[in-house]
Amino acid sequence: MKWPSNQRLLAAGLILATLIALPGLAPRLRFERSHREAATVVSYRDVLLMAEQASLPVEKAFDRLREAGLVAIAVEELTGEEIAGGALPLWLGPKEALAFSAFEGKRPDLAVVWTKSEQWANLIRPYLTDRFGGVESHKAPYGWLFLLPVSYSSLMKAGVLPDLEAALFLKKRNWPLVYRPAPSMGIPTEAAVKPIRRLIEALPQIRAISPKGNVAVGFGDLDPLAAFLKEKGIAVTQVEFSRQPGLNPLIWRTSPYVLSLHSVTTDEVISRNLTRDTIVQRMIRAAAERSVKLLLLRPYEIGAGPWLDSFEEDLKAIARGLELRGISLYWPETLPSWPTSYWSGFAIVLATLTVSLMLWQEFFGRRDAPPSRLFWAGFLAFVAIGGVLIVHVSPAAKVIGALCAVLGASAAALVALNGWERPIGGILKGIGIAVAIGLVLSSFFGTPLYMLRLQVFSGVKATLLLPPLIVLAHAIKTRLYPEGFREIMTRSPYWEEIIVLAALGMAAGVMALRSGNVSLVPSWEVKLRDLFEQTLMVRPRTKEILLGYPALWLWYIWARLFPGEVDRRLAMYSVLIRMATSVAFASAVNSFCHFHTPLTLTLWRVFNGLWVGSLFGLFVGLLLWLVVKLTAKFRIQEEGEV
Repeated sequence: MKWPSNQRLLAAGLILATLIALPGLAPRLRFERSHREAATVVSYRDVLLMAEQASLPVEKAFDRLREAGLVAIAVEELTGEEIAGGALPLWLGPKEALAFSAFEGKRPDLAVVWTKSEQWANLIRPYLTDRFGGVESHKAPYGWLFLLPVSYSSLMKAGVLPDLEAALFLKKRNWPLVYRPAPSMGIPTEAAVKPIRRLIEALPQIRAISPKGNVAVGFGDLDPLAAFLKEKGIAVTQVEFSRQPGLNPLIWRTSPYVLSLHSVTTDEVISRNLTRDTIVQRMIRAAAERSVKLLLLRPYEIGAGPWLDSFEEDLKAIARGLELRGISLYWPETLPSWPTSYWSGFAIVLATLTVSLMLWQEFFGRRDAPPSRLFWAGFLAFVAIGGVLIVHVSPAAKVIGALCAVLGASAAALVALNGWERPIGGILKGIGIAVAIGLVLSSFFGTPLYMLRLQVFSGVKATLLLPPLIVLAHAIKTRLYPEGFREIMTRSPYWEEIIVLAALGMAAGVMALRSGNVSLVPSWEVKLRDLFEQTLMVRPRTKEILLGYPALWLWYIWARLFPGEVDRRLAMYSVLIRMATSVAFASAVNSFCHFHTPLTLTLWRVFNGLWVGSLFGLFVGLLLWLVVKLTAKFRIQEEGEV
């Protein structure tokens, strides 16, 4: 029997790695398929304000919003500043501000809560005692007074009482609730947990907490709060792009009881000039592309009132957009836990070895001699031992994962570039390698910790920056560039090389900074993304459609226009085109490394990038062909005239 070529063996190895990875993908695919839901959330206080603007009873306002697609309500713990501002039917101030004498001998700066209602006195007494401990009370003809053992000024940004008005209204209504505790500000965490426990016993509809304020409640000693939340099975919201101190440690301690949340603040609306439609599209994309489960909406406060009608329209638009993408509106479940599969470990090691051998062949030539038995024994032993090792050793997993992504993207680019004689076959082989690597990475790293972004894949920026350098090294090694490494290093650089290197360095820096940083994306690109989002449902990545795939098709036509040896300047241009091509496959691999994005959506994104980028690339390539042919024609005519 004829031994198959090593090229076919490597292709078979990559296919085998993909098949071995499938069991590791199963838990993630099952969850993504069966849990396509998101919940819209609004603050009780915002609805109260909108109802007052529209001269409606708050019950009717909630009924209208429920019909429009509202799922849950946020109830806040009120700070001293909010209570002093009239949020509850109470007076809060320093003892010295009282118009009558009370609590003789006590410091004048101590905080006092005053209510004229016996009902409210009985309601707030246990919450104040839970949080502040030694609370003194005093009943007088003018009402009930509670002296807190803390200064009034210390309570301005700290939590004092839950929004008991909201609690009374929602107690007998079937709404899922998100509680937003305020910072404890020097109060022991055990004391801050007591009123939360009391409120949850009174309002069992509370499904999640979302800390508000500059720091998370209990910051500095989060264990008591985390233990209580895990005991009750209550989720913590993971607010996207939030840098709130204490939030991430709290999420770590309560994992997997975590629900991602997206919101847009009024400050952001003003600073970025966001329209209502932009906010609606952001909410839809957050749920569809990043699997965000809670969408916290606020009225468009910079718009003219009353806000209720426009808010209702936005809710309906979000509901339609989510339904179009197969996402239902109801309270979501948290991610279950599942471990990294050994199959995934074997698959990622096998894939890394396979693409390493592919690159070796591309650099040093293909050899079709059958591998020895010793080679096979060492290869299989490395896969078996390495697969078990990286499942249990996190640093090893991060290194192997980054290597797999970088080498896989580089191998995909070189295989596609070398297929210029059969462009369709070349591009399909390249994208096949990229998708196989992406699926293997998804199998190993697609676990709850990575899906919740509690752990971050460490190879994203390396996968963008290193493949172009590997493609450059390949061009020099194989003499696609007319000079070798030694010749380049022993001569003075040409001025155009200095300019090109500076431009490449700047481009690499921009790509690295833009990765995961929306604020650096120009407005024209944002509009282009929105256009693709509306027309294709899943937008392709800009790097693929405007750079990577157009460069690949440009190379295919370039290789036919200049098939032989070319001068140094043309060779430099061809190398730059080849380097740009690697960005397409690096971006495709990186798409799979956004583990919070549904896998089916990632596959659609890669497919859309391929065909849209290829169309644009064919157009650019034909322009190049026309320019070269017309230039050659005019040159011949000029020589004939001479």
